Amino acid sequence: MTKINDYKEDFKFANNPITQKQLDQVYKEVFFPTLKEIELIEDKKRQFELGIDKIIHFDCNNYITLEEKMRRSAYNDILIERYHIDNNGKKTAGWLYKTRCDILSYSICPNDILETLYLIPFVSLRMAWENNRKEWETKFQIKGANNRTHITYNTPIPINVLTKEIRDLKVWKKNVGLL
Repeated sequence: MTKINDYKEDFKFANNPITQKQLDQVYKEVFFPTLKEIELIEDKKRQFELGIDKIIHFDCNNYITLEEKMRRSAYNDILIERYHIDNNGKKTAGWLYKTRCDILSYSICPNDILETLYLIPFVSLRMAWENNRKEWETKFQIKGANNRTHITYNTPIPINVLTKEIRDLKVWKKNVGLL
């Protein structure tokens, strides 16, 4: 039987207060000493249409925006969402093309415990995708994820491939810190 992803269950997982507290602690560590405030975006339109979950405010009145993606298990890849096809056959762009965030915060949280966090500058991710798209499309098989109202199509890019392409990608690991 094919697994059907449940948006409500996934939303609950992504917004678990324990995991969110762990993420915020890591942001404070990574962006120390200039981090001033972490603002949670509760405006659903801004979250879904722009791909902005949090804003990190700095002492110098600058800020960066984050989109948070979480996985329950480590697969040694970053699953890049390319497009969706709804139950009526309509195709729409995935977060790779739609988000307007500065940084993709991509975490691995088995049993609601933050183990690994990848902070990926979004411009760098898009440039890496565009520079390598043809090769990656043939080398890394696209995966469909069934949801109640649509199928999401993703390409899993191995972490070691992304770290070669994206020099400013940051990695944080539990019990180690920022690598």
